[in-house]
Amino acid sequence: MEYKPSFSFQAGTSDLQLKPTKEAVRVAKANSTRELAEAQAASRVSLLGGNPADRWQLLSQTELQFGQYRGQTFQWLLSQDLGYTATILAGHQGEREGGDVSSTPLMWNKDALLEYAGLFDAVMAAVSRKRAPGTAAEHGQLVGSGAFTAMTYREMYESVEKEPRT
Repeated sequence: MEYKPSFSFQAGTSDLQLKPTKEAVRVAKANSTRELAEAQAASRVSLLGGNPADRWQLLSQTELQFGQYRGQTFQWLLSQDLGYTATILAGHQGEREGGDVSSTPLMWNKDALLEYAGLFDAVMAAVSRKRAPGTAAEHGQLVGSGAFTAMTYREMYESVEKEPRT
């Protein structure tokens, strides 16, 4: 078994080719379009005895189009791995706020996941915490090494002394 990937190089150079291969393009095209994803979700809602015209039910049964849980429904994802969800949505909010207006199937899927997650205040609070630059829990952790080993990060940041007292 070979452990090395099969690299492609730019013609006549030793520079790696950064464009996707035909295989990568094929895999990317396997992502469902918005229309197909919504039709599949509507079918699942009907099979579960729900109302496919109900936007919230439809979103709950929409499949994730990316990542380690690709193929699972939004409802499943929020029930099973909220940390992953919060991390994905925190990054997505940052992308949108940074000016990304793309409408690819993956971005639509993340927009839909954000819409579904937005139905739940506790989920959005978790997303907000992921976006916060530093959390209270991090500030209370011990530095654990060097001259500041016995101090918390908060104590170290707020210290007016250049060297800690021992």
